[in-house]
Amino acid sequence: MILASLVPSWTRWAVLLAAAAALYGTGRIHQARVDQAKQIEIERARTVANIERLVRRAAVASAAGTAFESDRTVIETRTRIIRQEVQHVVERPVYRDCRLDPDGLRLLNAALAGSPAAIPTGQPTEPVPGALSDR
Repeated sequence: MILASLVPSWTRWAVLLAAAAALYGTGRIHQARVDQAKQIEIERARTVANIERLVRRAAVASAAGTAFESDRTVIETRTRIIRQEVQHVVERPVYRDCRLDPDGLRLLNAALAGSPAAIPTGQPTEPVPGALSDR
């Protein structure tokens, strides 16, 4: 009580108010730091999720690119083989001047398809004389 008599009451109130303001300010600063740490953790989790998503997308893109290159080489090989076969067949003198009538073409297509060709009804089985002209 000796202290109470030496210090005026307004000074005690001022000191008490200053201490309360300091405690309040310290609490606000602490809460701001906690909020900032939470926000940083949320942003870090979001960044990690984005990185994982991009890594998965990169893996998918890499797999798609590898499959594309594999398919492209197969297609190029097949194209090259087909092109060589076509050039070989076209260069044969036997096929260069070969002309077929519609029945012969039908029979050839059926033979190539591996099925027997049916004789169309109403059509003669032998070529009609004079129907084929020398082309």
